[in-house]
Amino acid sequence: MAEGETKRIIMTGNYQHTIDAKGRLFLPAKMRKYFEGETVYVVPGFGDYVMVLPSPVYISLLDELDKIPNQLQRDTMRMFFNGNTSECELDGQGRIVIPLPLKEKFGLEKEVTVVGTGKRLEIWQPEKWRASVSQVDMQDVRNILEANNFMF
Repeated sequence: MAEGETKRIIMTGNYQHTIDAKGRLFLPAKMRKYFEGETVYVVPGFGDYVMVLPSPVYISLLDELDKIPNQLQRDTMRMFFNGNTSECELDGQGRIVIPLPLKEKFGLEKEVTVVGTGKRLEIWQPEKWRASVSQVDMQDVRNILEANNFMF
């Protein structure tokens, strides 16, 4: 990679993993390259999941929050994200720690589903992941893509 270039982050797939008694979770082997040597940010999600963001993605999120013109809204978003986000490092075995408050809030126990959604990973209860996926109608997906001139 040339100097000044940033690596493109594309995380895909879903994987069944376990959280151990110390709250550690192995990241899928294919995804670890996006987190090696970086601070990992464990963030509350916008649904029934916890987000795991590599440092460049979290920094980009903070930069976008700074663009919110309304001071109160901007401060609220900074408080939400920075106040509820946990920083960690990938350990030598490719694990991160899911903080207890996030485990409890999102009902994450031993078995979890790790989902790649582009620039982030999502950590789901397996039942909630299956229920969420089962609600997706492929015709709706097609209609949304067509309505946004997204064809491939």
